[in-house]
Amino acid sequence: MVIILSIISVTYYNIKFRSKKVKTIGNRLKLLREGNCLTHKELSTELDISVLNLILYENERKAPTYNILKKIAIYFDVSPDYLNGNFSRR
Repeated sequence: MVIILSIISVTYYNIKFRSKKVKTIGNRLKLLREGNCLTHKELSTELDISVLNLILYENERKAPTYNILKKIAIYFDVSPDYLNGNFSRR
């Protein structure tokens, strides 16, 4: 019984934790894009990703892979930790 509850707790934590990260990345990505006066098309071309994926990242429907996260961080000169919400400063 304790093992089952532990597994359920860990699973719930992982889902909640991942959900929070996706929201943070989406919000910060949108702020960075709009703050630099870029359209979805312009940024997706620069990052070599589809416009659809960029929109999904911003609308918190999909989490970017680590490689995409690194591309975003390098392009905007911010840390991946900032995008993940681990730091409030860029």
